Amino acid sequence: MGAWRRHKAKGLVVLLVLPRWAVARGFRAGRAEEEKRAVVDGAGIEVSRGGESQRIVWDEVRSYHETPRLHVFTGRSRRRTCLVVLPKRLFTGPEESDLLAALAHARAGDGA
Repeated sequence: MGAWRRHKAKGLVVLLVLPRWAVARGFRAGRAEEEKRAVVDGAGIEVSRGGESQRIVWDEVRSYHETPRLHVFTGRSRRRTCLVVLPKRLFTGPEESDLLAALAHARAGDGA
């Protein structure tokens, strides 16, 4: 039984660490210096980077989670899994971040 608990604990650590590692690696992948833009409106979220743009409408957003530093959205768009991470430091003030949180909770829910 001890071996099972060790494997279960390792799996839990991987689930907690892997998403942060993947996001950090993505930012360091050479595209970190490209200009990025995010537009949040009544229709959904559009993220642009370089010449690429992707929009996820609110109906496709499955969950929203907020951390002390991030707004995180997950969903599916045209058979693709989407992860949108918006750092709070990019907002001009805490009231903008609070408005996004209120809109996200109203439109996407909390993953429950």
